[in-house]
Amino acid sequence: MRRPDGVVLISIYHWVVAALGLVMLCFLAVMPLLVTSTMVGTGRGVRGVLAMFVLATAAAFFLLLGAVAYAVVGWGLWQLRPWARIGAVVLAILGMITCVPVGTVLGAVIVWYLFQPTAKAAFGEETTAQSG
Repeated sequence: MRRPDGVVLISIYHWVVAALGLVMLCFLAVMPLLVTSTMVGTGRGVRGVLAMFVLATAAAFFLLLGAVAYAVVGWGLWQLRPWARIGAVVLAILGMITCVPVGTVLGAVIVWYLFQPTAKAAFGEETTAQSG
């Protein structure tokens, strides 16, 4: 089956979000080095530096996890894998909750589209036509 244009757009969207996550991860890797020199220079001491590194490490972990999830789901959507449709719906719902208002709108559109009969059919899910 030919890949629907909506699935192509959603797949590309997932790759863009993954790439932005990786860019933010690179920034996060450099930022502690800059902040550390400022914190030591202002007398915040070792505790402040340690707390900043712990927070930066946690943020980096979640950014990496999110970037990988978006990249894998984007690839799966491109390949029309049924699990990717479910993953895209889950990521869209998480985006609706965490990225208000833009993520809410984009997530709602993605969820709506992926439950359309043409999208379901593209992923191999049979749709039943209702008879009147």
